[in-house]
Amino acid sequence: MSDMRKMLKNMIDNKSVRRMIVVMLTSEIILFAIVTGYLTYTSSIRVVTDNARQVSSLVNAEISKTLAHYLAEPQQLEQIHENIVLNRQLDFSDVAQRDRHFVETLRLFPRVTNTYIGLANGDEYGARREDDGSFVVWESKAEKGTLDYYRYQDKSGRQEYINSLAPYDTRNRPAYLIGIQQRRPCWTEVYPSDTARGLVVTAVHPIYNSQDA
Repeated sequence: MSDMRKMLKNMIDNKSVRRMIVVMLTSEIILFAIVTGYLTYTSSIRVVTDNARQVSSLVNAEISKTLAHYLAEPQQLEQIHENIVLNRQLDFSDVAQRDRHFVETLRLFPRVTNTYIGLANGDEYGARREDDGSFVVWESKAEKGTLDYYRYQDKSGRQEYINSLAPYDTRNRPAYLIGIQQRRPCWTEVYPSDTARGLVVTAVHPIYNSQDA
């Protein structure tokens, strides 16, 4: 600071007005550049922050929208099951009709992988969409205590036997147990699949007749 004062004093003493003007203008330019840079920097931070908030809001909205679709389809499918069961439109003793029903409902809801119905007597019937787009159907009889899988083809229906899970009782499965407990449409907690397909979550829709059974 003292050097600047000496320089200005020498300029005044020497009457070097031109040099003084140059110094003053240069100082103003430097100060302007510093202030402008600072304002630009802080403004950029605000702009980046605002843009980040907008992008985050849009992404969250899309995620919520997609998740809502994923969660809606299984419950809609379960509503179809309820209507068909209560109106007695599905004969569980008819293997061909039963298999066709579960496969066709999966076709209607492409985001759903498995669909099945577990009965109070311990029987269970359902179908699964494979990674290659084909379908597998299954059945479980309480007295047998196994869950038996079969390949399925559109034209000819149930094909060869694949394998079985044993011991098996649908009344001990998470979906059945929480359905008995909640007595309303709900979701299971995340649990490991019995077929080594990783962690799964199941939409549950308990069905009761007029006698509450």
